[in-house]
Amino acid sequence: MKTQVLAVFVLCVLFCLAESRTTLNKRIDIAKRIECKCKGDAPDLSHMTGTVYFSCKGGDGSWSKCNTYTAVADCCHQA
Repeated sequence: MKTQVLAVFVLCVLFCLAESRTTLNKRIDIAKRIECKCKGDAPDLSHMTGTVYFSCKGGDGSWSKCNTYTAVADCCHQA
């Protein structure tokens, strides 16, 4: 009986961990697609930077910051 209860508990914990991991991945994917409006560029919208162009630093330097979205994400547009 104790073994069965322990097995059910372990399965519940594993399920909760798997579900929270899936939810976190979905939030990260959604965050990368949030559009932000640049001041002076209305009605144009530019996407937040992802991991490649973090803080508006493109590989070729063609991105510039136009607005701060959060403490760790900037709204950028191609210059």
